[in-house]
Amino acid sequence: MEGKKKWEDEAVELLSEQLRIENFAFYFYQSAYQYCNNREIALPSIANFFYKQYNEELTHAKGIIDYMNQVGLRPNFKPLSLDRTDYKSLVEVFELSLEYEEESYKHILKLYRAADKNHDYALCQFMDEYVAEQVKSIKEFSDYLQNAKRCAKGFEMFNFDAEFKSLTKKY
Repeated sequence: MEGKKKWEDEAVELLSEQLRIENFAFYFYQSAYQYCNNREIALPSIANFFYKQYNEELTHAKGIIDYMNQVGLRPNFKPLSLDRTDYKSLVEVFELSLEYEEESYKHILKLYRAADKNHDYALCQFMDEYVAEQVKSIKEFSDYLQNAKRCAKGFEMFNFDAEFKSLTKKY
């Protein structure tokens, strides 16, 4: 019984950290939405993409809370804060987005490995969707970052925003 309790404590910490990461991403994508949608930047299609991203992160956080409730675990909510929101460019926003998605992926894999090691196959199965989604997100953000770099200034950025509308219809 002691081993089970130890794993439950570890699972709470790992899941709570993933919850913090998802909530941080939600918070960051809100700031990215605001950045793209403000009067000086005015990239409405890209802003809409970040709006959808922050709703997706909120859904991920809710999923973790729901899972923890189902298995009788209580999350430890951790404080959130953004280091800054004064982005210099859309390229920087996509660089940070990619960095945060990669951080999330690394933690998901850590959580998955720990669950597997402790024979918690229900948690592994729950995390399968998160693993697949992170792989997809990292690829998408990497692609968007490369395109943003190509279109970094002026009219090209306007065209990138217009093209983004069609690129993100699948969201």
